Amino acid sequence: MNVLITGASSGLGKSLLNEFTSRGCSVWGVARRNVEEVRFAPNSQGKWFYSQCDITDANAVKKTVRDMIAVDFVPDIVILNAGAAFDDIINGIDYNSFKENFNLNLFGAMNWVSEILPIFLLRNKGIFVAISTLSVFRENHRNRIAYSSAKSALSTVFENLRLQYYSSEIQFVVVHAGRMSNERSFIGTTYDAAARLIADKLLSGNIPHTINFPLFQSLLTKLSRLIPDSLFYKYCMK
Repeated sequence: MNVLITGASSGLGKSLLNEFTSRGCSVWGVARRNVEEVRFAPNSQGKWFYSQCDITDANAVKKTVRDMIAVDFVPDIVILNAGAAFDDIINGIDYNSFKENFNLNLFGAMNWVSEILPIFLLRNKGIFVAISTLSVFRENHRNRIAYSSAKSALSTVFENLRLQYYSSEIQFVVVHAGRMSNERSFIGTTYDAAARLIADKLLSGNIPHTINFPLFQSLLTKLSRLIPDSLFYKYCMK
C-alpha cells in the first residue's frame, strides 16, 4: 500500500508517516521544510520517501507528482493533512492572512486532487482523505474567521466529489479533527492516537465517509450550535 501524506514534517502528519510505515506501507511525506530539518524515526517495516514542496505552488505539486511516478510510486491513499490557522481579524480584516488561510487549507489541498485524480480515474480506485477540523461545526477562536471557513469549504468539496464519483471505486473521506497535542488532555487526544485511529479506519474493509474525533469534543462542538451567540461569545470563545 502506497500512502502520500502532506504536512508530514510535524504534528499529525509526522505521526501518520510513522504509523503507516509501522504497518508495512510505503509512505511519501511532503512538507515545506527540508528533510535535513526534520527528525524522523519511522518503523523499518515500510519504506518512506520525503519531498520538500510548497503545496500552494501548483507547479511544485506537479513536479513532486512527476518525481513519484518516475520511481513507480503511485499512491493508493492521499492524505491531505497540510494546513495552518492564521489570525486574520486584527483591527479589521487582515486580507493577506485571510487569503493565506484559504491558499493553504483549501487550494493547496485541491492542487493535489487536481494532479492525482486523473491517475485514480485511470485505475478506477484510490482514496483521498481531507484533514478538516471540528471547528467547521462551531468556531471558538477569537481573531480568526477564515480558517474554519476554508476547512468547511474543503469538507463540502469532498462531499460533492464523493457524489460526483459515487459510481466509481474512488473514495473521498473527510476527517474532522479536534484538539491534538503530544500529550493527552481531558478533552483532546494525542497525535499518535489520532494517527492510529485514522490508519485503522483507512485500512479497514469498510471505510467511512467521515471520521470525527475526539468523540467527546465532537459531541460538545455540535451541541454548542444550540448555545445563543451572546453566551457562546462570553464563555466559549478563546
